[in-house]
Parts: sequence; C-alpha cells; structure tokens
Amino acid sequence: MNLIERFQDELYSLALSLTYDAEISKKAALDAFEKTLPASSGDFSRIKAELFKNMLSELGFFDIKKNNSQAADIVSLIKKSLPLFDKKTFVLKYEFNVSVADISYILGVPDIKVKKSLLASVRKVMRKMKEDKDDLR
Repeated sequence: MNLIERFQDELYSLALSLTYDAEISKKAALDAFEKTLPASSGDFSRIKAELFKNMLSELGFFDIKKNNSQAADIVSLIKKSLPLFDKKTFVLKYEFNVSVADISYILGVPDIKVKKSLLASVRKVMRKMKEDKDDLR
C-alpha cells in the first residue's frame, strides 16, 4: 500500500470536517500530497503529521467555515462555534486520534497551548450537553 492509498481518506475527512466543502477538501488533500511526498525522507513516523500540517496550511484561514455544518449532532454544532485554533485541535485529537505532541508539531505551537485548547473545547461540549439535558426535563 503506498502513502496516498494509506492516508488519502484521512486527509480528505480532516479537510471535510473543517470546511464542509467537498471540492475544497479534495483539492487541499491533493495539494498536501504534492507538497509532502517529494520532501519526505522516508521517515514514516512523521509523514502523517507532515501531511496534516501541509493540508492545514493549504486550507488557509478563510476557507474554514464556521457556520455551515451538514450534521445535526451536538458535537458538530458545538464544533462549528469553536474558535479556529480550538476547532483544529479538537478535530485532530478527537476525530483523528492525533497525539498532543503531533498536534503541537502540525500547528507549530507548544504542547501546553494544545492541551489548554482541548480542555476548553471539551468543557464547552460538556456545558452544552448539560444544558441540553436540563432543557429536556
């Protein structure tokens, strides 16, 4: 199995989780492969992180939608209201099971910033779930 076959679905899914746009997601995933593969040194432990890092840079700040969710579940509704940085960390950690160390590398920030972002996001999800539970009573 080559690298493209191994990671294409994950890259596309990550982009789609952030943009909710199939065309932008497909282009970002392809661009990430084009940017990463020629520069890869064969170190498979970092290739996935490099692919995610390059894809997020391909998406850029303005292509990531904040209010255009196709899903109706509570996490998706909360996720779209998160600040951009928190949204990226949340998606990488909880939808793609990327380690905190790799998220730090991908986003170019210290581990502590990632941990604070994840904690704030989880607290927001928990608050919203509690509110919704209370509303049902």
